[in-house]
Amino acid sequence: MSGTAHVATLPGPADPDDLRRGAHAAAQFLLDHSAAPGAWQDYLLPVGASTEWVTAHVAGALAVAAAAGVRADGLLRALDHADEHLTEPPPGVDGWGFNAGAGPDADSTAVALMFLSARRAVPERVLDFLAAHRRPDGGYATYTGPGGWGDSHPCVTPVVALALRGTGRRVGAQTVAYIRTSRLDDGTWPSYWWRGSHYATYWNLLFLRSVGARLTRQAPVIGGRESARICSSLDLACLVGAMHLRLGLVPSTCRVAGLLMTRQRADGGFDGGLDLRVTHHDCRDPWHRPSGQLYRDDEGLLTTAMVLRVLATLLTGTPR
Repeated sequence: MSGTAHVATLPGPADPDDLRRGAHAAAQFLLDHSAAPGAWQDYLLPVGASTEWVTAHVAGALAVAAAAGVRADGLLRALDHADEHLTEPPPGVDGWGFNAGAGPDADSTAVALMFLSARRAVPERVLDFLAAHRRPDGGYATYTGPGGWGDSHPCVTPVVALALRGTGRRVGAQTVAYIRTSRLDDGTWPSYWWRGSHYATYWNLLFLRSVGARLTRQAPVIGGRESARICSSLDLACLVGAMHLRLGLVPSTCRVAGLLMTRQRADGGFDGGLDLRVTHHDCRDPWHRPSGQLYRDDEGLLTTAMVLRVLATLLTGTPR
């Protein structure tokens, strides 16, 4: 999907049967496109394709779908295989990364932790690894450096905070304050690693919801400045999720969900987009002056996983 979505062009609202069919087809697509049982790979970067990070995202979305009652051939077996694939990091390695060769980072580790901690205990050293990425302003960095890579990142902080809370670790008031003050005037959150603002906005709203914060019923930005435009199915899925968090399952949310469903292919998947930005480490505020290469999930795995996660939460009425 390219360009800006406009309310005037929205189709009729998606009903629960539409959402369930879409979620089932998306789950089956992901199960049919694994690189190995319980393992997925996508995005081709100079460091190679993503394995651990993409696997964690897909497994997490499938787990949310299974909890919502979505059924697909081999789903539960795939979750067991993913648990085995994301095994405890070896000695000397305290988390997971984009792939095994790239080394661990806080974002990949947090996504893996959200999936694994619901299934089994995780080593304390992994939690300590995440906690070590907390910056003085309360946010969390993806890496410890260099340059901007070691700053607090608005798209990573809520994912790490959610992962830590899921294990019972306390997330301090300073982190909540960082998230609140990172929000832009239009109600979205900027992103360090993504082209647009919708991915970061979804996860920040989800974290605030998890700590009982009252979310403003601010109308979502669909048009407007570049960072707020809908340029991909990933953007659109995150927008639906944000609307659900802010407004609930109201007709406007269902109408935008209906637009999302028109993007689903016959095989159940969604086209990937040029959403991931490997921001240059000298750049500290890419939402003002972006610097870095954009990459597409060529197999559409992360995009489809995000759609599945959002559809599953619409079915249950409980975002997660």
